[in-house]
Amino acid sequence: MKTREFFLTTLTELRKPKTNVRMIQVNSLLRYKKLMVFLNAAAPDIHREIRDVYVESMSRSIHGLFKQYASQLSKLDAKIATKSDLIAVESPVAMGQKRADPFCLGERRRVLQLIEERPILVHVALSEKASFPYEMIFRSLHKHLLDCATNEYIFVKELFGEEGGEDNIFNTIFTKTLSIVLESLEVSERSERALMKTRNIHESLLTKLN
Repeated sequence: MKTREFFLTTLTELRKPKTNVRMIQVNSLLRYKKLMVFLNAAAPDIHREIRDVYVESMSRSIHGLFKQYASQLSKLDAKIATKSDLIAVESPVAMGQKRADPFCLGERRRVLQLIEERPILVHVALSEKASFPYEMIFRSLHKHLLDCATNEYIFVKELFGEEGGEDNIFNTIFTKTLSIVLESLEVSERSERALMKTRNIHESLLTKLN
C-alpha cells in the first residue's frame, strides 16, 4: 500500500541527526492526517504499525536531544558550591580563595523572574564561555522539556486522533527522556542534601566551640 510506504518512509527521516522534526510533522505528516483517519477506520493494523514506528522514532529522537542538551548544560554550571565549602578541605589554595556564599541566594533569585524566558541556547553560551547558577540550568532544562512535551502532545492528538489513546502514546515517547531529567534532578538533590548536612555539622561545631 502506497500510503503505508509514504508514512514509513517519512518516519525514517525523524531518526536522522539534525533533522528538523517540527517541519516533518507539519509539512509531511499533519498535511496528510486525513489519510491516518482513513487508515484507522479501513486498515487499523497499518494505522497501528505507523503509530508504533512514530512512537519509537520520536522516543529515540527526543531522548537523544535531551541527553545531549543536559550534557551540554552541565558544562555551563557555575558550580557555586564546591568542596571548598565543606569542612575537610585538603587543598590550602582552595581554602584561601575568596568566593561568594553558596548559601546566599543573591542574584540567583532572578530565576523566578525568568520562568517564561526561552531556554539557554547552549551553542551560543559555550561560544561566549558563559556560566550559570544551577537554578538557571534547572529552569532551562525544564522549560525546554515543557515546550517539547506540549507540542508533542498536541501533535499526537491531532495526527492519530485516538480518543484517550494520546496519553499512552505520549507517555511511551517521553519515558526515556523523563528518566534523564529525573536523574539530573536526583544528582543535584543529593549534592544539595550533602552540602546542607555539612553546613549543619559545621554550625553545630562552631556553637560548641563558642
